[in-house]
Amino acid sequence: MICRKYEQEFIGVRWHCSPPYLLRSMTLFPKNVEIARQYPQRKKFVRNSIPDRRGEYMKLSYKDIRVLQGFRVAGNMNEESMSRMISRNRIDTFRKEGIIQRISYQDKYIDDEKNSYTYRLTNYGKDFCRDELHMRNFANGRHSERHNTALGDIYSKLEAGEQMSCKNELDERDILNARLLELRETSIEDAYKLQEQMKSISLVDMYYTTQEGQSVCVEIITNAYSQETIELKEYTAIEVIKCTDYQVVDIG
Repeated sequence: MICRKYEQEFIGVRWHCSPPYLLRSMTLFPKNVEIARQYPQRKKFVRNSIPDRRGEYMKLSYKDIRVLQGFRVAGNMNEESMSRMISRNRIDTFRKEGIIQRISYQDKYIDDEKNSYTYRLTNYGKDFCRDELHMRNFANGRHSERHNTALGDIYSKLEAGEQMSCKNELDERDILNARLLELRETSIEDAYKLQEQMKSISLVDMYYTTQEGQSVCVEIITNAYSQETIELKEYTAIEVIKCTDYQVVDIG
C-alpha cells in the first residue's frame, strides 16, 4: 500500500523532482534471489513486514529510505547527520547487517594526527538499494570523504520531501541528456545551444526542490577549488540547470 502521507506530495511532480523509486518503495519489497545468493548471511529488510522469531525479516521505514537516499546523493554521512533521521540503535543495525560501514580518514584541517570517522554504503548496501528501492547513480563514497560528509550534513537538515527530491551530479547529467533529447524533437536551435553548454559545464554537488517548488543548487568548495571552477559551477547552476537559488558552502 502506498503511504498516503507522501503520495499527494509527489504525484504530478516531474520525475526528476520525484524519484520513481519513491512510490515503488512504499510497497512490500519482493524477495531478491540474487542478493540472497550473494549475501546469504544477511537478513532481509522488508517494509511493513513483521520480523519472525529468527529475525529473518526487518522492517524498513520511510526514515530508513531517507538515510539510504542520503548516501546515494552525498556518498558519505557521519553519525550526527544520520541521527537526525534515525536512532543510534538503527545506525548500529545498519552496520551489523552490512548495509553501511564506518571508515576513518585524516582531516588535516582538524588534526593531522587524529582521524575523523564517517560512513558509506557497502557493496551489499548498494545492491540492496538497487534491487529493493530501485536506486541508481550512487555518489562515490571512497574518495573526498571530508567534502562528501559536509554535503551529507546539509542533506540531513532538509525536509523529508526535499531530501527525496535531491539529485547528485550523475542525476544531473542524466537530466540534461533527457532535456537534450526532448529539445531535438521541438527546437534544433535550443538543442544545439544546450549541447554546446554541456561541453564546458561543471556540475554542482546537489540540487533539490523545496516545498514551494523552487529549485536549489548546493556546492561544497574547498581551498583546492580555483576561482574559474567556482564561477563555472555558478554558471552551470543558474544558466544550465536554471535553479532559483544557488548556495555555496566553503569548508576551507
